[in-house]
Amino acid sequence: METLYKLRHITGAVLSPLLDFLSGFGPVWFASFLALFSSFGILIVYRACSSAGNFQKAKNRVKAHLLELRLFQEDPALVARAALGVVRANLRYLRMHAKPLAVFILPVSLILLEGEARLDRRCFLPGEAIIVQSFWPQHGLTGLGEQIEIVVAPGLVVESPPLRIPGQKEIDWRLRAKLAGVHRVAVRSPLGQGFVDVSVSDELGAPPGSAGRSDHTEATAGAPLLRVEHPKSFLALGSFRVPWLWVLVSETFLFVLAFKGRFGVEL
Repeated sequence: METLYKLRHITGAVLSPLLDFLSGFGPVWFASFLALFSSFGILIVYRACSSAGNFQKAKNRVKAHLLELRLFQEDPALVARAALGVVRANLRYLRMHAKPLAVFILPVSLILLEGEARLDRRCFLPGEAIIVQSFWPQHGLTGLGEQIEIVVAPGLVVESPPLRIPGQKEIDWRLRAKLAGVHRVAVRSPLGQGFVDVSVSDELGAPPGSAGRSDHTEATAGAPLLRVEHPKSFLALGSFRVPWLWVLVSETFLFVLAFKGRFGVEL
């Protein structure tokens, strides 16, 4: 969990300028641009790591064995042999996907999750509760005692004492949103301090942008990573509410199918 959070933090820092730019086009276009970018990455990996001819041969083998099943369905021995051939051909076909999948699965997943983090959340409304999580991966909480404090901007109010979770090297606080705006929260200790922004808006559904995770941490080794989970947001399609991650994954898949020919890729 800690490693994944670090990877997402690094990905967010690297992609932040691009994602900030794309956010200006609105959530639907943002999702489409990000899915297109991810699909191009997948197709480039497939072109570099696999052969279109081999994929076509593998699919032809599957089709041939399926044709055997239809032609010799009255002969149990031939049907059994053809069925075994279908299974083996499918396993070979799936094995051919393993290498490109191993290359792109982590970076593309991080990109889509970073996009989802922008789309899948909305700003807090005035009066809503806010949970601030702080993670202390370097030294944990040993020896810090009461030396850890949280400092919030005037638009926020601290409502609870710190909740310590030593087994996860985590301390949480509950805040309350009071005024609209982007408010900075700082968590300080003798080892360093971390910062996170919290977005509050009077408009329901407004996106929080890059707020919600540490955007700056002092160079000291013991500085914490901070995270704020903004409220969930969905793509409204009539009476249906579709999670944005589903939208991103579906669009990426469709773009891969649409552009695979231009990249000379066979799947």
